[in-house]
Order: sequence, then C-alpha cells, then structure tokens
Amino acid sequence: MNYHISASTDVGIRKSVNQDSLFARALRIDSTPIAFAAVCDGMGGYALGEVASASVINALTQWMQTPENWFENGSVNFKAVESQWTDIVRSQNSKIRQYSAQKGVKAGTTATVFLSSNHNHIVMSVGDTRAYEISNDRVRQISKDQTYVQREVDLGHISPQEARTHPKQNVLLQCIGILENVVINFWSEPTLFNSVYMLCSDGFRHVVTENELLSHLHPSKMTGPDTMQAGQNRLIDLNKARGERDNISVLTIKPYLYGGE
Repeated sequence: MNYHISASTDVGIRKSVNQDSLFARALRIDSTPIAFAAVCDGMGGYALGEVASASVINALTQWMQTPENWFENGSVNFKAVESQWTDIVRSQNSKIRQYSAQKGVKAGTTATVFLSSNHNHIVMSVGDTRAYEISNDRVRQISKDQTYVQREVDLGHISPQEARTHPKQNVLLQCIGILENVVINFWSEPTLFNSVYMLCSDGFRHVVTENELLSHLHPSKMTGPDTMQAGQNRLIDLNKARGERDNISVLTIKPYLYGGE
C-alpha cells in the first residue's frame, strides 16, 4: 500500500491571519510506505493562536524525523506512537500555557493527527478538528468532537441536526494550551485502499454537506496529488462563496495498491 497526499489552506474571507497549521507527507522507511498528516486550528477567540498551532505541528514533524523511536522490524509500533503523541501533546500543553502566562494572553489549538502504514492507521484528536474516511458511497467521521454540542448530542439533549446550527457549536471542552490537563482521544483502524482519508479544520466543514464532500473527494476522482488538490480547492471556494468566516484547511490521503499487494 502506497499513498498520495495533498494539503490546502486558505485564510478565508474575514480574518487577516491564518491560525491553522498543517503538515502532510508520504515517506518510506526501510522500503515501508508511511503516510503522516496533521492539522491544527489555533483558537480564533484567543490571541496568537497561530503560534500555538505552529508549535504543535513543529513538535509533531520533529517527532516524525526520529523513526528509530517508533519504527522497528519493518513496521510502525503503533503502541509507541500513541504513547509518544500523548507525551508531545502534554508537553505542548504545558509550553503553550507557560508562553501565554509570560505574554499575558491566552493561546490554544486543536489538533488531529493521522499515521498509516501496513494496512492500518491511528488517529489522535483534541478539540474539533476532524478526521474522516470517504469511501465509494459514504462519508464517515472517524474522530469525535470534544465540544459542548457533541456532549449535548451524546446526552440526548439535542439532535445532530440541531447541533449544526446551535449557537454554542464552537464552544470547545478540550484544546491544547488552555486547560491544565488535556484529554486526548485515539482511534486505531484498518486502512482501506479504496477510500480517501481527510483531515480538516472546522472552517472547512461548517457550510458544506457530506454529499458535497463525497462528490468532490470521491475516491474515483482522487487519482493523484493534482486531482486531490483540485477537489480540495473547489470545496474551499464553495466554503468562501457561502460566507464561511473562519480559516479553511484540509488535507487528504489516498491509499493505493502497488506491486501486487
């Protein structure tokens, strides 16, 4: 299994600074293909959110460059990955909190991270940046938002439809850099070669439907980085045309078979 990867980000129609940060790379370690991707959304309601999101992305990319800590005997040690990502988030949470205290401001970021190899993947999420699996006939959200409205949906107080337009839909219960203790969620699953995996900031998904995601990012259309980029950009333009006011970021990973796998 090999990977095509594409990433797109746009400041949007309202903000002067893009507080989103993202990184995506397909790499090989000892001939083993690996896909790594991360998106962070600096808190729009806090000062210097772009510093917080960039700090987390930088820490994760540095981690990626030390595979001797998480790759052994020709494969990814996913248990080690989960432990090391947890340490990174906790360390970044402390550093961003200290930075905020020194500057007299509050800075924070959400984060969603994806790593795939050998027909499996792991997803980590804090906040409301999301990970999706897009197959031939459906869009499935892998991650789960840590938000007020998601908690209300889980408790049965509101419906998923009501959550989409709820006045508190952007209220986070978790992020990196604000609370003393951060709750981190993980999901481990098989990677499907006939699907597309998408990570995005919340600004990418507010005003587009799952049917539109499926139409523009359908696996049959995502044949390589150029077509993937084109699909992403069409959705970014659609978001802007509909008045989305946040920064808009998305990246996609397309697994494909090669060499008779």
